[in-house]
Parts: sequence; C-alpha cells; structure tokens
Amino acid sequence: MNEWLALLPVALFLGMACLLPALPRAWAAWLTPATIVFSGLWALMRLEVGQTLDYSLMDYSLTLVAVDALGLLMLGLFHLAALAGSLFIAPSKDRLQHSALLAYFAGGIGTVLAGDWISFFIFFEIIALSGVGLVLAARNTQATAAGVRYLLFQIAAGVTILTAILIEGGRSGDWAMRPVGLDTPAGFLFLLGFGIKAGFPLLHLWLVDAYPKASLAGLAVLVAVTTKVGLFGLMTVFPGEPWLVPIGVLMALWPTGYVLAERNLRRVLAYSMMVQLGLMVVAIGVGTPLALDGVAWHIVMDVSFKMVFFMAMAVILTHLGTTDAHRLGGLAKTMPWVASAVVIAAMANIALPLTGGFMSKKMILAAIEGSSYPHALYWLMASLSVMGILYAWVRLTWRVFFQAPLEPTPTPTKLALPISQRLAFLIPISVVLLVGWLPELSQGFRPFGSDVTVFTTKTVVAQLILLGSAGLAYALLAHFGFGLPKEGVRRLWDANLVYRWLFRTLPSHLVIAGQRIQGALSSPFKTGFGWLAHPRWPLKHLGQSWPIGAMALWVAALFFVLLLLGIL
Repeated sequence: MNEWLALLPVALFLGMACLLPALPRAWAAWLTPATIVFSGLWALMRLEVGQTLDYSLMDYSLTLVAVDALGLLMLGLFHLAALAGSLFIAPSKDRLQHSALLAYFAGGIGTVLAGDWISFFIFFEIIALSGVGLVLAARNTQATAAGVRYLLFQIAAGVTILTAILIEGGRSGDWAMRPVGLDTPAGFLFLLGFGIKAGFPLLHLWLVDAYPKASLAGLAVLVAVTTKVGLFGLMTVFPGEPWLVPIGVLMALWPTGYVLAERNLRRVLAYSMMVQLGLMVVAIGVGTPLALDGVAWHIVMDVSFKMVFFMAMAVILTHLGTTDAHRLGGLAKTMPWVASAVVIAAMANIALPLTGGFMSKKMILAAIEGSSYPHALYWLMASLSVMGILYAWVRLTWRVFFQAPLEPTPTPTKLALPISQRLAFLIPISVVLLVGWLPELSQGFRPFGSDVTVFTTKTVVAQLILLGSAGLAYALLAHFGFGLPKEGVRRLWDANLVYRWLFRTLPSHLVIAGQRIQGALSSPFKTGFGWLAHPRWPLKHLGQSWPIGAMALWVAALFFVLLLLGIL
C-alpha cells in the first residue's frame, strides 16, 4: 500500500469540507455522513499499529503519521462522533456547519495520527479555526462575540504550543512527539498550551462561553475534539507528572457551585465537563498504565454521553426556544426519544453498572486507589465522580423530562424527531451500552496494556452503595430545604472577574495613576517656566514696562552674563 494513503481520512474530510460550499445545499445532508462512513471503513481495514509515514522537508525528517493503539482508539471515536454529528445536522442545509464539522474532525484525526510536533501543530490549528466556524455558524450577536473570544484563547494555545515546539526541537534536534519534563521552559509552555485546550482553571472561560452559544453542529460536536486533544497532548507529554494531580482536583472542584445554581442548562453542561476533565487530568498525573487506559476509555465514554446531553439541549432549544431550567419540565411526554437517550446517558455519567461510564471511571479510581498518593485523594475523586447525580440526573433528567416546570409555560406540542437525528442519538447510546454490557471488549483493546479487571461483584456493590448514599444524602438535604436553589442566580461570576480586572480595571487605574504622576512631576516645571515668563521678584517691572514684555528682560540678562564672562 502507498504509505501516503495513511493520510486518506484527513484528506477526505478536508477535501469534502472545501468542496461542499460549491455544491447544492441539499447534497450536504448525505455527502457529509457518506464521507465519514467511507473514511471510517477504510481506516478500520487499512490502518494498524506501527504504521508510519516519514517525510523529509529541507533538513528536517518528519513523521506525518505514526499509528499507535491510543491513536487508533481516538480515531475510531472521532469517526463515530463525526457520524453522529453529521446525522444530527442532516436536516439543516447550512453548508458552513457541514464544512466546519468535517474540518473540525479532520484536525482531530490528524493530531492523534501525527508522529512529529510540526505535523501535530498544523492539525492543532485546523481544530482551532474550524471550531470557530462551528460557533460563528449560529449567526447571531452572542455567538459572534463568543466566537471571537474562543479564537483568542485558541490563538494563545497555538502560539504557546508552537513556541514550546521550537524551543524543544531546537534544543534537542528531535521533533518527534514524546514526554517533556517541566524542568525546561518548553515543558512549562506545553503545560500551559495544553492546559488551555483541556480547560484548566482560569484558562477555561472559552469552554463555558463558546460551547453554549454555538450553532446546532457546534452544540453536537464541539465536546468531542478540542478538550480531548488537550488531554491527548497531556497524556503524550506529561504522563505521571505530579503537578497534574492538584490541577485536576481543582478542575473537578471548580464548577461545583455553577452546575447547581446556573439556570441555562447549556452552561450547566459546559461546566460539568470540567468535572470529568479534572478526573482524567488527575489520572494522567498518576500515570500508571491502568490510569492512562482509564483516561483513554473515559474520553470515549465522556464524548458519548456528553454528546447526547448537548444534542438534547439543541433539540429543546430549536423546538422551544429556551434551555432555561425553570421553564422546562415534563418533556418526556413530548420528546420520548430524546428523554430515553438522556436517561441512558445520565446513567453512564453517574457510572451506573452495565454502562461504559462505570467501566472507565472504575479504571481511573482503581488506579488512584492503588497509587502512592494519600487515600484521601481516592475518596475525594470518588465523591466527585458521582456528582453527576445532581446535574445529570436531578437537574437535567428528572426536572427537565419528568417533573413539572418551576415557572408556568405553555404545553409544548409533541416533537416528531427526524430519523437522522434518532440515529444520531442511537450511535453514542450504543457505545456506552455495548462497552457496559461487554467490558471484555475494552479489556482487549487497552492502549497502555493494563490487565486489571474492574467489573467485579465488589466494585459493582461498592458503586451501588456510593450512588445510593449520594442519592439519599441529596434527598435528605432537599427535604430540609437545602436542595437545588429554588431561584436561579441571574448572574454568576467566574474567572472572567480576573480577566476584567487585568484587562479593563487595572489598565484604567494605571492610566489614571500615570496622569496623576505626570501631573505631579510636571507641576514644578510648569511653575518654574511660569515664574520665568512672568517673574514675581522686585525687578519684574523691568520686563513688564517694555513693549516686548518679559523676553526683553531676559535678553538684557543674557547680555549682562556675556559681559560678566568677558570681564572674567
């Protein structure tokens, strides 16, 4: 086989993304999924672990493709997510959304197949630019502003990663993707760049800002690539890095208040992503084969059930015009297909046994429990791992689909979901159920070679006890009036306060302080020059009596000085 065919999936996605704008609008509905299916089947049959594509550019030897087990797993995930997203937006004839979706996943596929940093960076930037397109395709003022802010963060991540690549490549002469320590400037820049992509605290604002305001396609698929490539980068560069453990804990704790108090359910889901991302960042910091395998499979599960949640929000927004938690309720009667998908996704989110979320979370928690870190870390992450009971089950599933709305709203008409969108929900649901019912499938394909069995009677009973305890605790708190807030907070401030202070408040204070300092320093000079121009001493009448005013006085004084110097 021609080794250049290893890049065929990327070429197909990018080629069709460029071609769609020139084709009739109706063609996009079937050309997009057809491209994805053909690419996926070809990759399944032709790509295998160990396959490479080397290329020489001037004095550099690059590896455009280096297939490994983790890359193949991510490749399969991206194809399934792209297919689900393309089916979900099939009723839309917006060619921008179809093209941006294909380009977005082309970038994701390219990054997980790349074997050198230069190739990785090229596809890294394709993700950023196409992601902006998925946000801007909503075509409204809020989406435009959010898209610009999204682009600024992605540019910052790209520039940081590129600087790290140039520093590390120039220092070592090796451009291959590999672990880099934090004891070098390049390592710190890699951590910062991938931290932006993964949504580290203080660097996460683009996530909770752009995702809820994105287009139909953006709501469906943005969850699948950007943050996951950030995690992929951390797994490649920093496996076992201790600093990732406290960062991950902070990530998982950060959104706790927001997922409980925020009324916009799209923002609730965006914040809830940080909980799962934090759990995975902690596991990358642990760095054992079991921990990394758990991260790899939890990426698959997280993309699957989060896509269901976001697609459900897109359907509700399109049908009802709002995702306000207080204005939604009882939608299971009018949206039974969506409700069923959300129930299964919520079960996977809280790691209920016989779902894929149970398998992947238990791998991560088992790795944390068996590590050298204090046992308190295990209990903290285990507790945070079931927080989905509050946002995924109570807020999103029970209140939206089964409980009456908190505010009076008109009864919605029954929704006839198109067949393509039903299939879009079915794909990720099938993934979480298949892996949950047949965990040996995942055991046979673990990228880092761990062989620990997590689906045992002990783990099942322990998880049921943990979930039951969390549910009982919430029920008791709610009974005594300490459940979810009755009145949603209208304005929730986040790290944007820091950015507002840095980029608006602080500069304005600096300008005011500079003006005051300038005034204080210039005041003596102004006084002195004023005194010279209008002297206030006994002989001032000499200058004031001459027709040319004060200048005559100083001409006379100048002649006096010259005369004096001549005498001396």
